[in-house]
Amino acid sequence: MNGTLAPISGKGITTLNRGEFKILSVYKKFDNRKQAAQILNSMKVTEEAKSKALEVWKRNKK
Repeated sequence: MNGTLAPISGKGITTLNRGEFKILSVYKKFDNRKQAAQILNSMKVTEEAKSKALEVWKRNKK
């Protein structure tokens, strides 16, 4: 640890489980494009998990 503190819950914080975080990493790398969809389909993730990760990605996209 580097001594940096970060909130784990509260307003504006979305808690992701491990699977949702992996989905988010796919969106971060490939954006919301066809390749991301293909990868996520091969991962056999739920629509609910994809939706949650996509919402976080859209909110934090720069």
